Amino acid sequence: MGGLAAALLARRGRPVHGIVLIDAWNAALVGDELVRNGPQWRSQFEASMDLGHSLNGATPASLADEIAAHRTDWNLMDAAPALARGQVLNVYATHGGAAENRALTAAIHGLGGADLTVVEIETDHSFTDRRIALAGVVVSWLDELETVD
Repeated sequence: MGGLAAALLARRGRPVHGIVLIDAWNAALVGDELVRNGPQWRSQFEASMDLGHSLNGATPASLADEIAAHRTDWNLMDAAPALARGQVLNVYATHGGAAENRALTAAIHGLGGADLTVVEIETDHSFTDRRIALAGVVVSWLDELETVD
């Protein structure tokens, strides 16, 4: 959810020096499915959510409610114009949100976003088996980030 949150922050127009999107998720797509496909699809979605202890007080049901309620606000693609104006690293997982992130990349390029670095890593959304590679990509990008006076 962090990649989506970072993209939505850029959309608000707040000044940021650079944005790193790590396998950003387009929650609007899931929100649309939750509304369109009814209780059985929702039950399957909730069953797929393993929140562990990462979101204090959240449950799969409360998360599904929030995603459905904010589906029009949480569209990753709506952030493309703001992202096209900044320095962005979009690193994503081949077996995670690759399709959503490829679409976002195309949208940013289509808007003239020239300061976009894109890296696809052969792994899943959690990057569990490629955390060192992920960290290397982010650190290298940060080292090259243009400074602001």
